[in-house]
Amino acid sequence: MPTSTIKTADQPHHLTYGWQHAPDGRSVANEYLIEARDRSATVLRAVISGFLPGDDWADEFEAMQYGNALFFATLTEYLRHFPGRNLTPATQFGPPVTDWDATWTTLHQHLGLSADPQPGDRTTDGGHVYHRNPHTLGIRTAHGLHRYLRGFHGAMVTAHSHL
Repeated sequence: MPTSTIKTADQPHHLTYGWQHAPDGRSVANEYLIEARDRSATVLRAVISGFLPGDDWADEFEAMQYGNALFFATLTEYLRHFPGRNLTPATQFGPPVTDWDATWTTLHQHLGLSADPQPGDRTTDGGHVYHRNPHTLGIRTAHGLHRYLRGFHGAMVTAHSHL
């Protein structure tokens, strides 16, 4: 994936970044607008736009929707349980997965979860499932947030944010 470039950084109200002209012509731009409201409320507007060439664009778009759902659930979880605290992120891409059903089953068993974990379920080490969809799993522990994603090109992606 090409390196992203920050286009606008008007903290804390506006952030725009993205990348363009990957070797296959794809491009993606992300824009986040943050607006204060009455009674300590905040509105976050997120716009993601771009061009996905090739016959698999619909599958890639679907995968992006699953991933974005996890990222917004993660933001909510962070604001609820770790407000004002700095978490250090780390992301790792594994080798391509050939059998996703078996991979998810193994991960769920390793974590002590059922075959169909739901938000609120607990892991054997005391973590809590905060999000799940067909491509992602999010778990909160006392020390951070753990995310597992089905990468679009076949890799299991693990993303962790620790205190």
